[in-house]
Amino acid sequence: MIRSFGIQNRRASYSPDRRPAIIGAFMAFMMLLQVLYEGSPEIIQISSLIVFVVLSFIVTTYQKTNLVPMSVLVLFGLLFFMLIFSNLISLEVIGISSFLRMFAIMGYLIIGLLFAARLDHYIIERALPAYAIGLALVLVYVLYDNDRIFARLSGNLHPNLWGFVVATSLPFVFFSKIRLLFKLIISAFFLYLLAFEFQTRAALSWAIFSFVVFLPVRLMGGKSNTNTKLLIISSITIALSALVILIISNLDFVRAVFQFESSTRGVGSGLSGRTALWAEAFHVFQDRPFLGHGFDSGRYYASNFFEVYVAGDIESLHNSYLTMFFDMGVIGGTLYLIIVGLALGGAFASRNIILISFLIVYLGMGITDSRPLNVANPPGLLFVVLLPYLATVFLLRLERKKVTKII
Repeated sequence: MIRSFGIQNRRASYSPDRRPAIIGAFMAFMMLLQVLYEGSPEIIQISSLIVFVVLSFIVTTYQKTNLVPMSVLVLFGLLFFMLIFSNLISLEVIGISSFLRMFAIMGYLIIGLLFAARLDHYIIERALPAYAIGLALVLVYVLYDNDRIFARLSGNLHPNLWGFVVATSLPFVFFSKIRLLFKLIISAFFLYLLAFEFQTRAALSWAIFSFVVFLPVRLMGGKSNTNTKLLIISSITIALSALVILIISNLDFVRAVFQFESSTRGVGSGLSGRTALWAEAFHVFQDRPFLGHGFDSGRYYASNFFEVYVAGDIESLHNSYLTMFFDMGVIGGTLYLIIVGLALGGAFASRNIILISFLIVYLGMGITDSRPLNVANPPGLLFVVLLPYLATVFLLRLERKKVTKII
């Protein structure tokens, strides 16, 4: 009687935590709103604000489990200072609009610090599956609504963004507990949608790239494997996957399918004109190398002065790393790379396959993407939140290792 009562009591008191799934669902809902309203700037701002309120409310419902390392607080304090300082530099030219973006970015970084103080709840990790599934459903809706041109060409729904959908969905699908046949069908379906319906070589490339990266990491997963081994094997597979994509992309059949020579892809130089754009941007960067030209000035110079066309009118430098150095100089750019390095270390330390996949793909997208810190779409928003979160994961793991060695 006592035992049965105890079991019933435990069952009655058990309640699954649905808060992480709510976070993932709201971030996917943000993308759905942007699709429905065709990337309206007002809807982008409203949807970003809604997600900010939801994240702020949910994260405060969890109790703190650890202290954020002082080194993380110092790094992000310096980043805040550089953001404010670079905004003051560009204020006269760009105006107050860049300040609004800056405050939004700083707000989400603070949210990331709040999550970092609650690491042991694994809130973000548990939100990722719902997030990936939600984005995949949005992609299916876009196809059903026959809105392919907008989804392919809009800056807020760039094909690389759909490449992220594959990168986060496929790891979850392929390693979930469903039959292998269904895994293969779902994976093939996603690749078909991205590669042939949207006709975007970037999306398929990132899907293959991500899959080749996370598969060996998954196979090596386990307590016996060190972070160094994971990093080495991932680096090797990154190089191999890049080589495979390079070889495949030079086949005539593949070039025809993905419209490599299409006039809508831009003209002038390699990578659809991007290399010429980067050369011009680097030339201007040399005028103010240490402090940069000010926050958002990369977009301003690209749209007003650079005589290069990349699939239409230029609205950015099409390289997030160059953008960071152009806007905030060597000081701000180096600080950003340090933070990104810590976040990468935290992703590998977490051994969460979707986190590793997402971060690698998102940072790879930065080679041709425009903004390094962007809270206008769900992937960019997640990346900003993850920076302080994963940096904390990495540094706390280092501290624990040191304590273990001393003991």
